[in-house]
Amino acid sequence: MEFGGQPARFFKGVILVGEGRVEEGLCLLEECCRNWRQNGSKLRFAAFGAMLAAVYSELSRKARAGGREELALCAQKQAAAYFQDAAESAAEIGAKGTLARA
Repeated sequence: MEFGGQPARFFKGVILVGEGRVEEGLCLLEECCRNWRQNGSKLRFAAFGAMLAAVYSELSRKARAGGREELALCAQKQAAAYFQDAAESAAEIGAKGTLARA
C-alpha cells in the first residue's frame, strides 16, 4: 500500500495546485517529499522532488507574469532548492535519467 499510496497522494497535490488550491496542494507535495527524504527513499525523493521543483518553477513564471515579483522570487528559490536536492539525490544512487530531468 505504501508503494502506491504516497505517489498517489503526491499527484493529488499536483491536481490541487492545478485546481487553484495552491496552498493545500503544496502542503501535500512538500509532506510527501519530506517523508521520502526522511525514510531514505532517494529515488522517489529525486523523481518527485524534481516534479515539485517544476511546479514551483511554473508558479514562479505565472507570478512573474501577473506582476507578483515577491511571490515569483520565493517560488523560484524553492524551485532551485528542490532541483538541486533532487539532482544530488539522483547522483548519489546513480539514477542518470532522473538526474538528467532534475
